[in-house]
Amino acid sequence: MPLTASPGTPGHLLAAERPNETGFELSKAHRNVKLSFALAAVSGVADTIWYSGVALPAFLFALGDQARWGDNDDNALVGFAEGASGLAQLLFALPIGYMADRFSRSGVIKVGGVASLAGIAATVYAVVVAKDVTDESNFHEARVSYGLLVFALVLWGIVEGVSMGPTQALLADYTPKEQRPQMYTHIFATYILGGIVGPIVSIILFSTLGESYEDWTLEQIAPVMIVGVVLEAPIVVLMFAFRDDPNATQQQDLLAQPLLRDDADDDVDDNDDENGEETQYDRRIPIYLSLSSLIVSLGSGCSVKFFPLFFKDIGLSVVAVQGLYVAVPVCIALASFASTSLAKTYGRIRTTLGFSFTGIALLFVVCVMEWTSPRGTPDDDKGYVFTSVEKVFVLGLYLLRTSLMNATYPLLESTLMDAVPQDERARWKSLESVAVFGWAGSAVLGGYLADEFGYGSSFVLTCALQALGSCLLLPLLSRVDDVAAAAAAVAPVDESAS
Repeated sequence: MPLTASPGTPGHLLAAERPNETGFELSKAHRNVKLSFALAAVSGVADTIWYSGVALPAFLFALGDQARWGDNDDNALVGFAEGASGLAQLLFALPIGYMADRFSRSGVIKVGGVASLAGIAATVYAVVVAKDVTDESNFHEARVSYGLLVFALVLWGIVEGVSMGPTQALLADYTPKEQRPQMYTHIFATYILGGIVGPIVSIILFSTLGESYEDWTLEQIAPVMIVGVVLEAPIVVLMFAFRDDPNATQQQDLLAQPLLRDDADDDVDDNDDENGEETQYDRRIPIYLSLSSLIVSLGSGCSVKFFPLFFKDIGLSVVAVQGLYVAVPVCIALASFASTSLAKTYGRIRTTLGFSFTGIALLFVVCVMEWTSPRGTPDDDKGYVFTSVEKVFVLGLYLLRTSLMNATYPLLESTLMDAVPQDERARWKSLESVAVFGWAGSAVLGGYLADEFGYGSSFVLTCALQALGSCLLLPLLSRVDDVAAAAAAVAPVDESAS
């Protein structure tokens, strides 16, 4: 049965939500898809050791404290480093996406491999310099190390731009449309579950460093950083293994079809020149998705790098926080599979909105607890005085909230890939780097707010921005979910006719 709709069937139905959809099997997938899964697994392990977990923000915080650039500005320095990485990704993302669509996606990915190698070398060198910073008299070395680490994060921003654009576009090119939601769920789970290994390795490393693991010092964090960064090395090899293979896309006619407007339905015509041509598609869908992603990312940036530091201030050791980060990937993966299952009944957008607004409400409860908790004394390293029960409750809220907010990524990713033509995928994916820059830019603001007013101010701004971004998905209820439901209702009749 062809993807184009028969008379009376909505032309922009989501093939991924039709009955009798084909299941995704990695063993039968194209080699580029398998390489993408390997890339996700390696990144999941390495990133959660040094970048996306406790080590990097704690290292930057401690480094800023030793550099003595100002009083009470350590959170701002964490945010600035993240902002530099995001700016690099913003500047390179669109040229990367254009070159990938115009020339060779695998060739651009190889450029990312070179940037990865340079990023590994620069990060390791920055950490080695920082290992000599043992007291406040070494503030010059601390500043040099901070500058080197910012440069390294700029390189990693370029790598991330390649990963979010050409790599994701190539992945969609070699996956049939009806399999994409399942494929994205599986590769997302691969990255997330790979992230379980990273915190476990970190816990082992921190625990073997002696009793000082309670102190969150440069001396104890540096080895963890080096191990995590060195484990990024296989990414270089994997990026050089991708190949453009136009002869392998057996279902190229399916893969090239975006979510088309119905040429028989005048109600969805919003362009004067629309004549029902197959090349036309509803551009509003990726626009709404991209704007929503941008604003939600702005909100995330205000807080995501500061949660480990907040947990430090309520009296948790670095090992305890790493233990929490072991549980996070498991819960996200479970929530992701649950969201994919619910989306078959309620639609991808409705499911995403339900998860997002619940997660926002949970974070607001954390804000209230932060505002109402008593503060420690000036001589007390803990900024807050939480009872053991309150600590467990906060960690539970964080775990559930993080799971819900991240679980629906595969749903939105598959919707975007279904909504745009094949020759524009890398560019649309690269636009997400604008969102990442917003994320990194808001990290600077989040760091300032945390320094001046406490972490609760950063968290509440996250709630507000994420609520606004989620509201931008509301127009897609009719353009995505309702259309898919209508298509599913008529599909059995159409199947029998064919």
